Amino acid sequence: MFLWLVPALAIRAQVNIPKDSIDTLIDWENPWSLTIDKFKQVVEPLATRKNQVAYSQGENSVTKAIYYTLSRYTQPDVDFSLFSGAIQPEAFVCDFKDGRLLRISFHIGITNGRAADPKEVKLVKDEATRRIVGSKPADYELIANGSKSMTTGTEWVHPNYIARFFQVHFVKNGSFVPSGCFNFEIYLIGDRPPYELRPIVEHMPETSANLDALLNIAALWT
Repeated sequence: MFLWLVPALAIRAQVNIPKDSIDTLIDWENPWSLTIDKFKQVVEPLATRKNQVAYSQGENSVTKAIYYTLSRYTQPDVDFSLFSGAIQPEAFVCDFKDGRLLRISFHIGITNGRAADPKEVKLVKDEATRRIVGSKPADYELIANGSKSMTTGTEWVHPNYIARFFQVHFVKNGSFVPSGCFNFEIYLIGDRPPYELRPIVEHMPETSANLDALLNIAALWT
């Protein structure tokens, strides 16, 4: 007598699937083709209430870029996902300057005090490795000047960009404690942030991680 529930639930599931997935905002071969107009075209239909804005907008105080943010904190009833619905990030951010994309980022974890699920972390790594063609993932561990924070994560170097998936560890009682929040970033090769980090793993070359962007993103929801 409950057979009627099956088609009803199927119809409901179809209704909840957005016409445009935010997966379409990431072109893994050439992410810099994304425009502000396309971002709005994909994101605006995600609004569930009349006159609701599905995203927020602000300015990065360091880069002076305009960032557009999908956030479960500021828009809790806007549903969005990545990797064909497999991941529900806490936030998805696109930075633009002079109309051109500078950076794409999203983060998972810290939902109601819960750290990122290890299965989700593995899935993001696997999906990035599959989609970033021609690049092998390299794990790294970097410590900030002054030893106030450390990042651990995975890096992919594509001919058109660098991608990193990492979490920050902060000092507590003299030891580094993981934040539990994992961040994924795509940015231009040669885009050097103001905070220099030195590698503490021998096989990694000298490089830098965009800790400033992480702190700016984290500040949006604290």
